[in-house]
Amino acid sequence: LAILKSGEQTVTIKVFPLKVGEMLTKETNAYFKLVEVDNTTNHMDEKTITSLVLPSDTDGNFTGAGFSYFEKTITFNATVPYELTGWSESQDLSKLDQEKLQKMVSSFYKKHGALDVGKKINKKLNSIFYRERDCNIYVL
Repeated sequence: LAILKSGEQTVTIKVFPLKVGEMLTKETNAYFKLVEVDNTTNHMDEKTITSLVLPSDTDGNFTGAGFSYFEKTITFNATVPYELTGWSESQDLSKLDQEKLQKMVSSFYKKHGALDVGKKINKKLNSIFYRERDCNIYVL
């Protein structure tokens, strides 16, 4: 999970069948465990925040059998030693003019492709540093 800042966090877990178009079976099984790890030290001690086992009946059969997917939302509090903007200021691109968006995206990749060809790697790396930084801070 990527966490932008301390506070209440919400995670939605979705379980799908292995093949598209099929339904979940009574044998469906999954386990999810959310842990906290202090990755500022060499110790990788885990503290369990929450866990989820798929619901089953008294015979151990998955109670969501026959559905196309199972979904569960979990809310928890997190404390992290940083605060990032990340996607909190994002916008829904599907609401933009798709033709204009396509031109903008094509222009971006043409520009950055040209940087590669011109061997201006430092300029390219500087231009994507903040995006990569925000995308690569994870809670392990």
